[in-house]
Amino acid sequence: MRRRTMSIEIELFKTSECPKCEKVLKLIKQIGAECTIRNISEDPEAETDALMLNIFSAPALKKGDTLLRVKDIFPGGTLDEKKVKEFFSK
Repeated sequence: MRRRTMSIEIELFKTSECPKCEKVLKLIKQIGAECTIRNISEDPEAETDALMLNIFSAPALKKGDTLLRVKDIFPGGTLDEKKVKEFFSK
């Protein structure tokens, strides 16, 4: 009997004019990971979902009940590549 594993969707909340969002997206592509991109500046539903999650700035990553906010992704203003990679590998 094969065991089925459920993968949890990862969402990237971003805005259109966001250099930090582009850095995160570039890293995601470099590591060959996949995520659903939710542009909160163009999609009212994405904006509402972000606000319901208390996401007030981009970028932010969501996987299940776990969130990485901009302060987690860019501590001290620098992209924490290790943290983002770990988020996708768990």
